[in-house]
Amino acid sequence: MTVLRRTISFAFMLMLGSLAFSQSNQVIDSLLAQKEAAGAESAYLLLVGGTWVAEGATTSEAFELARQKGWLPKSVSPESKLSLASFSLLAMRSLKMRGGVGWTLFHSKRYAYRELVALGIANASGGPSRIISGEEVVRMAGLLAGSDRRQQ
Repeated sequence: MTVLRRTISFAFMLMLGSLAFSQSNQVIDSLLAQKEAAGAESAYLLLVGGTWVAEGATTSEAFELARQKGWLPKSVSPESKLSLASFSLLAMRSLKMRGGVGWTLFHSKRYAYRELVALGIANASGGPSRIISGEEVVRMAGLLAGSDRRQQ
């Protein structure tokens, strides 16, 4: 009987866990379909990864928090496309990444971009003003999340 209870308990916990991750999966699917990554979905993915917002938060809540903290330019709207430099700053800040001397001293878009290029996470072709795709956002966020440069 205990094996049956454990199995039922495990199945119940598994169902609850899958419901909790459905919002993130929808955002990831949306990002993967975007030829040019939108600011709201990118902010949500990074802020959830950095534990700034809960998975149940909306993309607009995550976007507003990132903008309030100064991690996104004031001119960017939730539907706006992100440049590589803007994404780099948002990623470095939200995922609490450590960096080199330039990043440590200035915490600016320029040095965030340079850090991601130096780590081999960002593709420098097209420069810092290049608009990135949703697939790039998901790939770079995954690489950064698994990086040993995250602050504890």
